[in-house]
Amino acid sequence: AIPPGNYKVRFSPYWGSDYVSEWYNNQQDFYSADLVGFTAGATTPNIDATLEEGGKISGTVTSASEPTGVEGVWATAYIYNAEGGWESVGYASTDSGGAYEIGGLDTGNYRVRFAPHDSTYYLSEYYNDKQTLESANDVPVTAGITTPNIDATLEEGGKISGRVTSAAEPGG
Repeated sequence: AIPPGNYKVRFSPYWGSDYVSEWYNNQQDFYSADLVGFTAGATTPNIDATLEEGGKISGTVTSASEPTGVEGVWATAYIYNAEGGWESVGYASTDSGGAYEIGGLDTGNYRVRFAPHDSTYYLSEYYNDKQTLESANDVPVTAGITTPNIDATLEEGGKISGRVTSAAEPGG
């Protein structure tokens, strides 16, 4: 049950969906959303939405040792939000050929981070071969269209190995 009052309603598809979230009444953000009044004991009808198909970012992640594609890399899309910070708004994991596709993106400029899963020795990076989100190249996206070839070639990181012993058990 919702207490009586005025509210803003957001329609959000699950992550990985091809649809863009929106606020009632077909608004893109909280600040422009229409208020919906709720009265105790009553149903407020016709608070509906028709979600639009979002844009997509796609590409392939490779490395010097795996030129045909690196599996298991998270590609994450970020957008600069109205509050003045970067917000993660979609992600996908690369398949066995290194391909990924992030969907459900609204029209705008995004930045993409490539972060390997913990079991690999590759270094993370941002598009296009940048080390920080702030220095990353923008990727323009239009709702309903795929922005292709947002690729990355990851570098292998170093490895550390050793053995831990204690004074009580110097042999391990």
